[in-house]
Amino acid sequence: MAKRMGSAVGITRWIITVLAKWGRFFACASLVLLAGCGGSNSDSGPQPITSVKVTSGDNQTGSVDTQLSQPLVAQLLDASGAPIEGATVTFAVSEGGGSLFVSVATSDASGYVRDNWTLGSMVTLQQVQVRGVSSNGTPTVYATFTAKAVAGTPTELTVASGDAQSAQQLQPLPSPVTVLITDTHGNPAAGVTVTFAPQSGGMVSPATATTNVAGEASTTWTLGQALGVQILNVSVQGIAAISASATSTEAPHGPPVQIAIHSGNFQTALQHTMVANNLTVKVTDALGNGVPLIGVTFSAAAGSGYVTPITSTTDSSGGASWTGYVHVAGTQLISATYPGGGTVTFTVNVTPNGMLYDGSYGINYLDPESSPHEAESLTITITNGVMLVPADLSQAGLPIGPAGSGSIDETTGAVSINYPLGFTTDDSLQFTGQFMLDASARATGNGTVVYVPPPSTPPPSGVMPETWTANRQ
Repeated sequence: MAKRMGSAVGITRWIITVLAKWGRFFACASLVLLAGCGGSNSDSGPQPITSVKVTSGDNQTGSVDTQLSQPLVAQLLDASGAPIEGATVTFAVSEGGGSLFVSVATSDASGYVRDNWTLGSMVTLQQVQVRGVSSNGTPTVYATFTAKAVAGTPTELTVASGDAQSAQQLQPLPSPVTVLITDTHGNPAAGVTVTFAPQSGGMVSPATATTNVAGEASTTWTLGQALGVQILNVSVQGIAAISASATSTEAPHGPPVQIAIHSGNFQTALQHTMVANNLTVKVTDALGNGVPLIGVTFSAAAGSGYVTPITSTTDSSGGASWTGYVHVAGTQLISATYPGGGTVTFTVNVTPNGMLYDGSYGINYLDPESSPHEAESLTITITNGVMLVPADLSQAGLPIGPAGSGSIDETTGAVSINYPLGFTTDDSLQFTGQFMLDASARATGNGTVVYVPPPSTPPPSGVMPETWTANRQ
């Protein structure tokens, strides 16, 4: 019995010695095995997530609708700060729209989870949350990634303000011209270079500008000299160009500095007839604006025959004109000038007529029938050698009497005119005399005029013949 008990004690001592010798080894081996399996994990699954550490991908900047260059990376940690393997979290967009590549991620052996983020279409700060359910079942936001979304490639250029203004020529518009540049979603594009170029002279300041955070760029436009609608071209590289318009109004006119032919030059007319189109000039100031109330004298150029000179006053647009008869076959030069200014010369090609005395004549005479003899006038016209004498229009309020009659001898220039007076009697004035031509083809005439009473009435006493003169216009 005693011998058996001794053997048992020996065995017990041996076991204790072995345990003491190898216990530390087994303990360390257990710790190594545990660490190699993730440390925080147990046979029942991953340890609860206590915190999530954002490790990279936060605070990036990218264009709308594009994937950020860096992935979103976070590390899941337990209560002791050790990484958790095999835990699942969700990446979710919380601000700004956009999308994620996987959305649900499971941590790797080092506790890391990853996802790729494509930004939404809004230019704003956008956010993605890392979400999960805590150990007590509470939905939890463990971490937040933030990104700044900027506008995408500029695609649209529009005039935001300042279009369709008006100002006097060579003056700045009341307000700047402002353009807006946006991407395909209407987001303002900052930092884009805009070029402004006026078409009709004038100037802009600045000629190039960079859009601000609102996508806008502005310039001050000073109009050119031309009147009416002016155009400002606006361009941006890679985008279709646009334009703004403005109306240039006339500045107050200055003194006249120039006269120019406006119309009627180089026309053709038949000798002894009126030109078909008025000869028109324009008198302008230093800005090219018409100057009103300036007297312009039209006359035949030296050595170029004769036309009736007139002085025409410029209208509100600076225009003045002449019309009249041309009497020298060939080239007729007619000059227009204003006091203290230049001269312009019209050319009229005159086709020969063959009828020497055709044209319009102003006849001035003293009326032998009136007492005292009053100065009167009438106008006759000769066309193709046939004289037209008007009716007497001098008796206001009475019906018009019969037209007169007359004739001219194209060979001698002898003229005879019968001018009826009134409509109720048969009395008339009888003109006789001579038309003649001078060296410049100017036709003049003179003679006598007598009063002829009705046939049944004796001549009144004291009625003496008078004289008349005529000039071809």
